[in-house]
Amino acid sequence: MGIVAIASLLADSSFNKLSLWLRQSAFQFLGEISYSLYLIHGAVGWLELSIGDSLADRDRIRALIWLLAVVGASFLAA
Repeated sequence: MGIVAIASLLADSSFNKLSLWLRQSAFQFLGEISYSLYLIHGAVGWLELSIGDSLADRDRIRALIWLLAVVGASFLAA
């Protein structure tokens, strides 16, 4: 995945298209909350994942739903 990311960045920068997709609102939003998300994801994520592990009880659907809730909570906290 890292090689694909580096290749796409190199291709976009060689065609001067890098600023085109970085102006999109989703990337702007992620750029604004990235440091807060970096700081808070451990506290929020690990706590909720440990609770969710006991609640999911080996059910993959419940575990996936809980994972999405944890990611959402981390984004809200950031």
